[in-house]
Amino acid sequence: MIPVRDKYDFYYLSYSSPKLPLTLVNPLSDEEVHNRNTCFGACVDEEGKVTLVHQLVYGAVELSHEYSYAPEGHLAWAEIRMPDEATRKLWFDDQGQVIRTEEYEEEDV
Repeated sequence: MIPVRDKYDFYYLSYSSPKLPLTLVNPLSDEEVHNRNTCFGACVDEEGKVTLVHQLVYGAVELSHEYSYAPEGHLAWAEIRMPDEATRKLWFDDQGQVIRTEEYEEEDV
C-alpha cells in the first residue's frame, strides 16, 4: 500500500502526456478536491518542479510518481509505483532518454 500524504501543494484533474515527468492539467481548488472521487495530488520543489504525483482514487493512492532532477535541471530519475505491482525506477540522460531501468518489489527495498 502506498501511503497518502496529508497535504499536496497542488491538485489536478488529469495529465496530458505519457512523457515524464507527467504534465498535469486542469488545476483543482481544495474545495473541488473534496467533491471528487479521483484527482492527482502533486508536490513541487523550491524551483516549482514536480517531485511527487499521486493519483488519488476514493482516498487511496492508485499511482505514484516520484521525480528527482539533476543539478542542470533535467529529469535525473523517476520512480513509478502502483499497488500490487513491481516498482519501476528509470534514469534519464540530459536529453530525456532512458539510460537505465530497474524493477523491484517493495520488500526488496
